[in-house]
Amino acid sequence: MEAGFSYQEAPKNAQQLGYAEADPRSDVEGCDTLAKVLILSNVIMEGRLKREDVACQDITDITLPEIEKTKTGGKRWKLIGELSPKQGRISAQVHPVKLPLADPLAHVMGVTNAIIIDTNLLRSATIVGAGAGKKETGYAIFSNLLEIDRSSS
Repeated sequence: MEAGFSYQEAPKNAQQLGYAEADPRSDVEGCDTLAKVLILSNVIMEGRLKREDVACQDITDITLPEIEKTKTGGKRWKLIGELSPKQGRISAQVHPVKLPLADPLAHVMGVTNAIIIDTNLLRSATIVGAGAGKKETGYAIFSNLLEIDRSSS
């Protein structure tokens, strides 16, 4: 939509470019981001979050005029998944955020994913990589199958 497409046109264009799922609702309603948040929480942070534990706000109400106004103000809308440890528990949410263009996540576009990890020693570290594609998906499935095999042995 930032390129001027209407809400109806944007998912179709994203699908043609290979950016959106066959059913783009999982992208715009935050389901894909929510799934990634759950994986990060439960695998990396050893959490026990369930889908219903994560507040999820979609991007379907963001209008083209609002996107243009945000762009003119030097910011960009992004659907962000956040995780943070709080009092021995993991707190998580998925929501649209207006990011300043100086934020590294503001420039993550297309099928690229990124994660910012706040640490005590490194402070903030950003990792950017492929987020979709046949090879990436195949590798992820293969890795998962290997991990299942290792854990059942």
